[in-house]
Amino acid sequence: MKVIRTMLPVRAFTELVPHMIPRTGCSILMSRAVDSAINPCIHYQQRRGVVVLKRKYPVKVKRHPGLKFKPFLEEHFVYEFVEDTQHKTKKTVKVILLEDVPGVGLKDDIVAVKKGLLRNTLIPEGLADYASPENLEGRAIRLQQQASGPKRLSLLAQETTEHIKSKPLRVEIHEDVEWEVLPKDPVLLAFKRDGVSVPDHALSLPDDPITEFGTYQISVTINGITTIPVEIQVVKVESTKKEYDSDPEG
Repeated sequence: MKVIRTMLPVRAFTELVPHMIPRTGCSILMSRAVDSAINPCIHYQQRRGVVVLKRKYPVKVKRHPGLKFKPFLEEHFVYEFVEDTQHKTKKTVKVILLEDVPGVGLKDDIVAVKKGLLRNTLIPEGLADYASPENLEGRAIRLQQQASGPKRLSLLAQETTEHIKSKPLRVEIHEDVEWEVLPKDPVLLAFKRDGVSVPDHALSLPDDPITEFGTYQISVTINGITTIPVEIQVVKVESTKKEYDSDPEG
């Protein structure tokens, strides 16, 4: 961009600025800089947004090979104001949940929700409140009081718990595997196939050893907080290995 050098006083320069530069996004920024130079008491805070501008006179790019590039003209540095993203309407709003909301979050979580959900459901039913400075301070006090209390399961842990309880777990054992007492490995593998990662220490088999196929009940500890019963079905499956006859003519 072309820099204008002048020996005029600052106040005289401010009188010329509105006549020299059109009221675009650049002129707004320059006028603020001039105001700060005149009055040191004026301080404009940095804006966390993006001002979108576009060229008033588009640059014609020559795509034919062999043609020399011509420098930009002064008219190519004239911009028009398009949008200030700081004043753009936001689709979501940050709120503090006052109760557990399935599919949204747990109590005292700060989440971003759509305005329609907030206006039609969360606010009328008293399930959430705006994340204002006063409400954030109240949330911090509640979290300090809850730190010494019992721990709670996260939203993902609650969903995992409901998934485990929803259906019996199928534990498959191949017919060619010899076993007398059911170990933990087939059960952990069945959980993994179901999309649930269960560590060895969180799985508890019944006190009476499982020695045959059938339906049993085991227990799983979720995040070291709560223990839930899980129904398993130990079934026998055929081996996938193919047996070939040793006689080549057969």
